[in-house]
Amino acid sequence: MIKNRIDVLVWVVLFNCLILVSTGVNAACPAVLNVRGPSSITYDPSGPDLLWEGSVSVSGGTLVCPANPPGTYPISGYIAYNEHYDGIGTPNGNIYESGIPGIGYRLWLEGSTVAVAGRYWPTIVRGLRWLGSFTINPHTMRVQLIRTGPISQGGLLSGVFGKISAGGMTDVILYTWSPAIVVKPSVPTCVVITPSVRVPLGSVPRAEFAGLNSTSASRPLNIGLSCSGGDGIRGVNVYTTLTDNTNPGNRSTSLTLTSASTAKGVAIQVLKNGAVLGYGPASSANGNTNQWFAGTSSGGILNIPLTARYVQTGPTVTAGSANGVATFTMSYK
Repeated sequence: MIKNRIDVLVWVVLFNCLILVSTGVNAACPAVLNVRGPSSITYDPSGPDLLWEGSVSVSGGTLVCPANPPGTYPISGYIAYNEHYDGIGTPNGNIYESGIPGIGYRLWLEGSTVAVAGRYWPTIVRGLRWLGSFTINPHTMRVQLIRTGPISQGGLLSGVFGKISAGGMTDVILYTWSPAIVVKPSVPTCVVITPSVRVPLGSVPRAEFAGLNSTSASRPLNIGLSCSGGDGIRGVNVYTTLTDNTNPGNRSTSLTLTSASTAKGVAIQVLKNGAVLGYGPASSANGNTNQWFAGTSSGGILNIPLTARYVQTGPTVTAGSANGVATFTMSYK
């Protein structure tokens, strides 16, 4: 469930007991905290949208900031301020972009003594008694990696990914991945290297059609994929759905001619290994109507050889131009 920024009217001690000891040590504001997670994270690119979840450890540190920073205000003899807990960038609800295409993250602090424990960032609480200098105890936080779109590769979680601001001071505490975490798919991911395929069927004499369902000679075509990544053990199964661009609701095995075509009584068939393929919705969902198995890849180039031909669909064939457009949607399992 997506939770949006909320403003809870609860007074808490600065940084919710993560910061416990006042100190006079001369250190920097902001404090940069190193966050250590697993050395690598493996995810299933065709699995659930929650790709990974785990606890990560946060180093302690020392914070020295002005005793009365801008944005604070007196209340009942104390100094009060707002604490803002944020990731980096503009979130979609509570999900921030990780820097890896198609993968976002969300996070929250853990620990029963932390007022914001279990609350997704971004969030706000109110604090009292800004003293300026503190020791920050080591603690833990929870991180989730979330699918935000198509995933075609892995990458690194590195750099600053979380921050706490207080009063009018931004970025008082920064959370940074140290060391960086390698994120990689458990099976290869693929990208299409032939996004547009033209298939000249040539000029076919009308006499070549002998009656209903008779066909012309087939012409070859190829859909190409480039696949990479994975654990080197498991391959990825590739499935494909063809969609009739002129008539998206078409579920037959005959591709509708475009409206500019002038020929009558014919349609186009696409075949794989001699079997005529049907048309379905432009969806990558498992079990999509007329979805078919294209092949398996453990990495490298995967070619999907097909053929196309004309088929007679009416009692007579009228000469003219006969063009069709189909799209293809890939699914990986």
